[in-house]
Amino acid sequence: VTLLTHPEVSVVTNSEVIPSVKKQFFSRVLVVAPLNTIANWSQEYKKWTPSELREMVQVFIIDTRLQMNERVAKLKKWYENGGICIMGYNMYTTLSEVSENSCVESTCSSSLTKGKYSMYAPQIKNCLLSPGPDILVADEAHILKNSLNKTYQAINRIRTTRRIALT
Repeated sequence: VTLLTHPEVSVVTNSEVIPSVKKQFFSRVLVVAPLNTIANWSQEYKKWTPSELREMVQVFIIDTRLQMNERVAKLKKWYENGGICIMGYNMYTTLSEVSENSCVESTCSSSLTKGKYSMYAPQIKNCLLSPGPDILVADEAHILKNSLNKTYQAINRIRTTRRIALT
């Protein structure tokens, strides 16, 4: 989590910096982690991040408690305003399937059905895949060791050159 609090990784901490300079730094961080560690990521961020930076950088948690329209709204807000988006591997895989319109009843995570969420596909693709986040942090990255795994394939579609794998 220290990585996310470092000014040159997440945002510029000086609020007087002009917007064009801010774009030189990472503004959108995506953390993908096992479901049981998501709350810990949020707590650790709050614990270790200086209060002035916490006020500038919003944390977005996307989980199953949200309906699809709420997930997409949060993703758009994160993408447009920057910040840290935290979600589980299964949630990321589900959203990736929706964005690729590859979700069919027999292969989808959760209760998605073919075409049910297709209206969200372009927005999800823009936010998560292309161009997607400025930096990706994969917690417990050993989950991604099998290239035939749907989760590996979903994460591999992210168009970012900055990836950090934590094990």
